[in-house]
Amino acid sequence: GALQVGTHHLTWTRQPELAREGECDNSFSVTSSRVPSKFRVVAIFRGGMSEVVLAKQSRSGSPYIFKRAKNSEHLAQKKSFQAAIVNELRILKSLQQQSESTHPNIVRLISDELVDGEWIMLEYVPDGSLDKECTPLNLSPPDILSIALQSISAVAFLHDKGVIHRDIKPHNILYFHGDDGEIVVKLTDFGLATTSSQDCARFAGTQKYAAPEAFQNRVSAESDVWSWACGIAHLATGVLPYSGDCKLVPYSDELRDAGLAIGLPLNFVGLLLSCFANDPRQRPTARDLKERLLRLPMFEIDDGIHDFEEQPTEEEYQRHLIDEATTALVTTAGRNVAPLGVVHLPHC
Repeated sequence: GALQVGTHHLTWTRQPELAREGECDNSFSVTSSRVPSKFRVVAIFRGGMSEVVLAKQSRSGSPYIFKRAKNSEHLAQKKSFQAAIVNELRILKSLQQQSESTHPNIVRLISDELVDGEWIMLEYVPDGSLDKECTPLNLSPPDILSIALQSISAVAFLHDKGVIHRDIKPHNILYFHGDDGEIVVKLTDFGLATTSSQDCARFAGTQKYAAPEAFQNRVSAESDVWSWACGIAHLATGVLPYSGDCKLVPYSDELRDAGLAIGLPLNFVGLLLSCFANDPRQRPTARDLKERLLRLPMFEIDDGIHDFEEQPTEEEYQRHLIDEATTALVTTAGRNVAPLGVVHLPHC
């Protein structure tokens, strides 16, 4: 079997005794792994860059996640893995020190130091990630809107604190169901995060969710906005702006039609489209997006029937709604968003 945790593809072997315990939704084989003595290992997830352990406190039974760098025979690779772990701890620690309380949509750091000199200790989010390839999801339009609002709230918080995530995607958004049954999401995996907008030495992120400028090794908060919208659009509709041959393609019609087909409000689709400007400066900020979502609690728009000289057909009416939503909401702070062009991605 396989699982996605953060940016890593993980494999496991089922173990019947764990499945009977019912301690987590997926059961995995447990092999030797040295976690603090006060904890009992429940499952080990091994990925490309890290080892992630689900463990329970021996006395209370409370579950936690322990994460450390994966060992490697290659020194440079090992140092890279370790640097990502240290960076994740630094970023999360800084965010919690800057705030009186932890943001509800960002995974919580439990210990502000490396446990036993190697482990990051994090809260356990039981239902897994929003990666549909790993977790069967049946999301309604209200679910999508809630996920969008919660996740962009987390991104806005990061940007307000001067942090750029650089790898926002459904894989890195964990979720669980609250007491009322509603989905609660948590942004995670800060190994690639940075606190400066600058050119970087190499591409960082996930290609199919990355903004065009990321392929020129540029870092910006606006790139996070693109990745967020790309992830939400993909989660909702299965549509991505990159074609199979790694070209950026104009896909606004495809996204609008897919959104309409599943019942997404057209003004919400327009809001997503506003994030796909080729020029990063033309995109809305995460704070703008959060405020616009909050101002649209019922997600209703003017039906615009008065714009027709005669009673429109159903097809004409639906197309009119799409065009009106896109025209109204692809403009951010008075700046028209340029249409998507075709861009060759050199790193593919």
